[in-house]
Amino acid sequence: LSRETGIRIEAYDISNISGQQAVGSMVVFEDGELNKSEYRKFRIKTVEGSNDVGMMAEVLFRRFRNDWSRPDLILLDGGKGHLNMAEKILKELDMDIPIAGVTKGPTRKNSKIEILNTKQIQNSKSQKKIWNVLRNKNIIKQIMDEAHRFAITYHRKVRNREFI
Repeated sequence: LSRETGIRIEAYDISNISGQQAVGSMVVFEDGELNKSEYRKFRIKTVEGSNDVGMMAEVLFRRFRNDWSRPDLILLDGGKGHLNMAEKILKELDMDIPIAGVTKGPTRKNSKIEILNTKQIQNSKSQKKIWNVLRNKNIIKQIMDEAHRFAITYHRKVRNREFI
């Protein structure tokens, strides 16, 4: 991964089938390494049906109610709707954290990265490191693939448990 040290990146993904057995994942990269002891799983409790943005909002609210280490950068699996929702939540919580939304192209190969709160990046003491990560599509892809893998694995576990 990145050789950037001293920054914490949190990436979020949602997994469900038509809103059923919905779960969210949070994966953490610190100092360029996976930090699996900081990973978190969330069962979606308050959102009915297929509402990915609503599910992501629940995950973010629940995550930031905890006193866990604060990220230098948040990566969300999703586009403009996810970014706008996350920005609103962070404003409500009075937090200035850069957010990037990552969407996959039609072939699921090319990722598009939209960045919100670039002012927060400029104001961050880690701005150079954050920009280095955001410019490197391979790092972003690795991080988002890990968030997706973690969410899918948890979703399968929940689905199998409920099936039995």
